[in-house]
Amino acid sequence: MTGLFEQAGPATAAAPGLTVAVGVVSNNVDTLMEGKILVRVPALERTLWARLCAPGAGSGAGLFYVPRIDDEVLLAFAGGDVTDAYVLGGLWNRQDSIPVSDPLTALTTRLLASGVTAGAGHEIKLDDLEQTVTITTSTGQKVTMDPAGIVLTNLAGTVKVSLDNASQAVTLQAAASISIKAPKISLEGATVEINGTATATLKSSGVCNVTGTLVKIN
Repeated sequence: MTGLFEQAGPATAAAPGLTVAVGVVSNNVDTLMEGKILVRVPALERTLWARLCAPGAGSGAGLFYVPRIDDEVLLAFAGGDVTDAYVLGGLWNRQDSIPVSDPLTALTTRLLASGVTAGAGHEIKLDDLEQTVTITTSTGQKVTMDPAGIVLTNLAGTVKVSLDNASQAVTLQAAASISIKAPKISLEGATVEINGTATATLKSSGVCNVTGTLVKIN
């Protein structure tokens, strides 16, 4: 936190022809809430506060993402003035690689990944080759949308909700139990089957009505 109180120093112009520079984030806590971060710029041998650029930025709006400490960023200087710096975006390098597994995957994948540390945040993945969109939380909960349907799964994969396009079916699956609670529950279908592979219980705290054109027991 020592860098929190560092100042940019007196106004100076950048070196001749220097309108952009590479820097490393040294402090990303902006106590004034102005959308700035402190960046160390090796080419200038100094640190300076720089404003973040974002799509749709405005009063209480915009795509908000603060670079992490030690992230490499690209800066631009308005009019060549280093005290008027802007963060154009982050940079990948040999140490901080792209968030995909291999070069071929990079050709067909669009990825939005976040997190305090690499690989430990939320992720939205668009795969053009597989025609899938996958949303994964930092705790491993996942929603997958593909040509076959939509699948919602928990971390262990033991609870699943599936929407199948081919069969036009919805499937609820759980390793332990499924509970449905409401003041009123209605089940309707041309054919309704309730099957207990071990036991089955039909119980009411009030009147229990079983009606039908023909009611068979056993």
